[in-house]
Amino acid sequence: ARVVAAVDSELYRLDRDDLFAWLEHQPQMSIAFLKTLVRTLSRRLRATSRELTMLYDLATVFLERHPSERSLVFEVVANMVHYFEGAWTVAGYLVNEFNGDLELASAEGAEAELLRSMEPPAAGDASGWRDDRTLMEILPGPGRPMGYLLLISNKPLSGQAKEDIHRVAQTVAKLVVSALLNIRHNVEEELRARLKAQAY
Repeated sequence: ARVVAAVDSELYRLDRDDLFAWLEHQPQMSIAFLKTLVRTLSRRLRATSRELTMLYDLATVFLERHPSERSLVFEVVANMVHYFEGAWTVAGYLVNEFNGDLELASAEGAEAELLRSMEPPAAGDASGWRDDRTLMEILPGPGRPMGYLLLISNKPLSGQAKEDIHRVAQTVAKLVVSALLNIRHNVEEELRARLKAQAY
């Protein structure tokens, strides 16, 4: 296990024998300690289970052949919105490679209608939390971003929850970019095949 302290801290070490002696001599305090420990481990296990299930379901989406980038992002957003704890809005934006415009490909959740009716938020070049509720994860393409994912929680999040969500969003973004590049490659190959067929 590793811990990073945000401020100056004191570290106490409790060896196994000392832990058992403490549990034996301080039963009320040890029960409270163990309850907190079990709750923390249970919460982490539930979060990990949700993340793995989401990544498994997304893997099936990435293995399917999609006719367009928009259809891929639609499937990704539809899958992601249900896996985070609490109520979320998830949106996917794509950069039009011909004119550079940013377009909403899909939005799901409580604030989806609002996102559909407004201009896309400026992404910038960096992924990260814009505030305590809003995460923007860039889809980094070759040379320039291909778009971004926008995740909005219905309530403000704490530091650890934000780190966990950001980690998952980064993983999903990398997978999305790989799938988008495959779609572009397939479209180019199909166009080449058509041109070649017309030439004969």
